[in-house]
Amino acid sequence: MKIKLSRRFIEKELICPNGKKQIEFCDTDLPGLYVSVSSTSPGIGTYYLRYKNQAGKTTHKKIERTNLLSLKDAKARARFLKLEISQGNDPQSDTNKKRNEITYDTFMLGHFFPYITPRRRSAKTYKQMYETQIKKVFGDIKVNQISKRQVHSFHNDLRNQGLANGTCNRYLQLIKSSINFGISMEIISIRNPAVGIPLFEEVSRERYLDSDELARLLPVLINDDG
Repeated sequence: MKIKLSRRFIEKELICPNGKKQIEFCDTDLPGLYVSVSSTSPGIGTYYLRYKNQAGKTTHKKIERTNLLSLKDAKARARFLKLEISQGNDPQSDTNKKRNEITYDTFMLGHFFPYITPRRRSAKTYKQMYETQIKKVFGDIKVNQISKRQVHSFHNDLRNQGLANGTCNRYLQLIKSSINFGISMEIISIRNPAVGIPLFEEVSRERYLDSDELARLLPVLINDDG
């Protein structure tokens, strides 16, 4: 939505419309500057600058949260960034480079585990998996230097150690999901090296319900309209 951003608007009207998960309020006075507001964070948005890099690709540079930076200062920072861009610099590429130069261990301990620990009951198990197998192989490697070949070899080596196929697959899936998290949260900006690596075949086992489990299941089936 195009609008002339003002201090009053930033302080009072940063609301995402009903039915939308996110909205962008684009400043008509300073092209490229916009505020992104999500439905989960009413009243607080994030300043961004939208621009085209030297390859002609539309790029977004995060500036700051609206509760931490005034509109006046956000505009000043956006003008400075636009000046840098006009001189051939790409501020977002510098940001991505710094992100991707962190080691995998720094990323896991500083970002991934703090995020999942209060949200996933399995976080403790994932931490043990990381500490026992993954850290010694990938912990000291920079995130942007982890290759698909390395992840594929790691997956195979686990099976060579005698681990079950399903266990090997859980390790691969942990690497994949952790990096996907980093990409989605804009902590890192890389192609996920674990994507496309096939899982080992797992043997499914038949399991029969005992009488107590069957007694709990039957009412659910009877009342299920589907």
